[in-house]
Amino acid sequence: MASFENAEIDQGQSFTRPPLFHGSNFVHWKTIMWIFIEDLDYELWKIISKGSFVQIVKEGGKIIAELLSDSSEEQIEKVAKNYTALNIVFCGLNSNEFNRVSSCDISKVVWDILENS
Repeated sequence: MASFENAEIDQGQSFTRPPLFHGSNFVHWKTIMWIFIEDLDYELWKIISKGSFVQIVKEGGKIIAELLSDSSEEQIEKVAKNYTALNIVFCGLNSNEFNRVSSCDISKVVWDILENS
């Protein structure tokens, strides 16, 4: 019996779960993930692929999202969308890929790491 961790990405998809990335064939996974995310919310894909609409601060070499105390409702909503996007991407990663990017809290940064490795 094959383990879930070793299952191929093209053995069927779910409408409610993001496709799982196993560390290879990123182009295939990216296409399926792109459609999955745009179906949920088009703006989420823009946040992942083009970058977040939040302030990015480097803290000890780490890129983080920061909300200022005087943030507008619009800024707060954009930060929330970044974390929604981040959650979807994290849910689509196996444990090895997740461990590589789990310290990031900017969805664009996570996507760039996955895409460029």
